[in-house]
Amino acid sequence: ENEEGSASPSAMSDHKGKSSFSAIDAFKRYVEKIVGLSGMKALLVDKDTMKMVSLVISQTEIIAKQVFIVEQIDSPSKPSKTPMNHLKAVCLLRPSSSSLSALQQALQKPKFKEYHLFFTNFVGDAQLKTIAAADDYELVKQVQEYYADFFAVTPESWHCNLSSTRSLYTRRSNWTKADNAVLERNVEGLISMLLSQKKRPLVRYQKASALSKAVAIEIVSKMKEENEVFDFRDSNQPVLLILDRREDPITPLLMQWTYQAMVHELLTIDSNRVDMSNVPDIKPDMKQVVMSTTQDEFFAKTYTYNFGDLGKAIKDLVSQYKAKKGNQKNRDYPGYAKIRGAISRAEDIPRQRVEARCCDGGDEPQSEGGKAYGRIRG
Repeated sequence: ENEEGSASPSAMSDHKGKSSFSAIDAFKRYVEKIVGLSGMKALLVDKDTMKMVSLVISQTEIIAKQVFIVEQIDSPSKPSKTPMNHLKAVCLLRPSSSSLSALQQALQKPKFKEYHLFFTNFVGDAQLKTIAAADDYELVKQVQEYYADFFAVTPESWHCNLSSTRSLYTRRSNWTKADNAVLERNVEGLISMLLSQKKRPLVRYQKASALSKAVAIEIVSKMKEENEVFDFRDSNQPVLLILDRREDPITPLLMQWTYQAMVHELLTIDSNRVDMSNVPDIKPDMKQVVMSTTQDEFFAKTYTYNFGDLGKAIKDLVSQYKAKKGNQKNRDYPGYAKIRGAISRAEDIPRQRVEARCCDGGDEPQSEGGKAYGRIRG
């Protein structure tokens, strides 16, 4: 179980101990297919998929796919109603009630010439009928399920963006509607991850944990319900191991001495960003620092390094920077500015981390094309 919204490392591997698992690659593959639709486009997202997309792909990469607008369909500040009949709308949405409601409104008063709908998880028949009823102008060209209902933090870890699951540790008879929704969201995330990896695993859970058993039962039930979608021809069936966080209460209390873990512990990483705007005399370009394995080569290489290895890596990077800086021709080299930016982040982040520690006085995260429903008409 994912406690306090922390990243959930993959516990899925085949019997030989090998794993080709990558949460980031799985999600990015879907995004690239969606924005790869020919012609000029607008990308419509909701409050969840906005963050999901930003974790795995940069704005520059999206623009390169002829995406001229990225718009949050359920934004509290209403999007512009100016007609854009020259653009196609590609929508990546969670099949939640708020997203579907916003989509209905968008279809009833359309501003794009056509709509291509992609949902991150299963869409029920009732929801499809609601969409069809709202499509009075018959602008919906396709509806597909692309199973990417998770927030990919690193290749090995992901989460469902839940603030807490602590209430699930009470007896299930005492659960509220909100508690059941939290369990359902965890199951949805796991199911979509399995489908994105094209895996139908053997499910094993901690016998002494009622909560682990409840999650396992829900997952097995969903796989049986969607048996056709889970029909993968894989000779190496992996194991999904579900453990209870309470079985190991010590690990969350320990201070991790790896780069990413220390930054998150002391400065907090939120959606791959570190907010340092409150740091005195901080450089303007360092107020919001992006720490992403997909956009920062140095971070991708060192995020699991311990403090000693990180220091050596920074020293090597500085030496590389000085060598390039000494050659005037290299100042226009594409990688020059990237190295200089990596050094700034690598030096300023550890410095703030050490200051925070001193002030604190402590010790030492289905198928390739999805399941198409084709054309929807009322």
